[in-house]
Amino acid sequence: DGDEITALAYYKDKILQFKKRKVFVVNVSDDQYYLENTFQDIGVDQQCQVTTVPFGVVWANEQGCFIYNGTELENLIDGKIAPTSDATFIPNNYWRIGASDVPLIGYIRDKKSLLIINTADIFTTTAAPEGYQYSFVTKSWTVLQRRTYDSGSSSANGSKSNMQIDADGNLIWYVKHGTSKNAIVKWDDAPQNNLDTVGNDTSTIYFRTKDFDFGQPGVRKKIYKIYVTYQCT
Repeated sequence: DGDEITALAYYKDKILQFKKRKVFVVNVSDDQYYLENTFQDIGVDQQCQVTTVPFGVVWANEQGCFIYNGTELENLIDGKIAPTSDATFIPNNYWRIGASDVPLIGYIRDKKSLLIINTADIFTTTAAPEGYQYSFVTKSWTVLQRRTYDSGSSSANGSKSNMQIDADGNLIWYVKHGTSKNAIVKWDDAPQNNLDTVGNDTSTIYFRTKDFDFGQPGVRKKIYKIYVTYQCT
């Protein structure tokens, strides 16, 4: 089709060949491999947008976060994160990966979760989500703000490499932020405080659930009390 190959992944006798617009599924289970499927308009620009997890091949782009389990394709943000800014949703709770962004994606083994950072470039983190975390256990998303290396103190994170899993099972990547803040960092899933320059916690947490109808959507209810359990440092 004249387009270049941008990434490759392998899962269950299937090779996924990524291009900027298309994804080809090539079945290599027999000596004679063949093209099994083609997904249009959901390609990637670089290999850092693709990762393989125990449940399939996952990739992120401006359209969402897709998983191919060897048989079916699913967009994990459907019905859970608005594809664009929407006043009916919680502020900043939308998919903020643009067509020109090259997001990073990695797998957090001990949490059975995906970590997605909006872009490999330096990104201002104070005004909008800088990334997302998806749990394969709860099938839910967490929108991240000021959670990556250096973003809590300077309002922006640095230029980032692709993500890898080290020998100890940690998700790591390299960050370059100016001339003095360059390091290999690993993801820390522990709760974090967002502190300003004088030590005040500026954290804001938005929590949105599905609609609870208690099995009877046609009957009006009155809820008098809600308990929320949370954890922080």
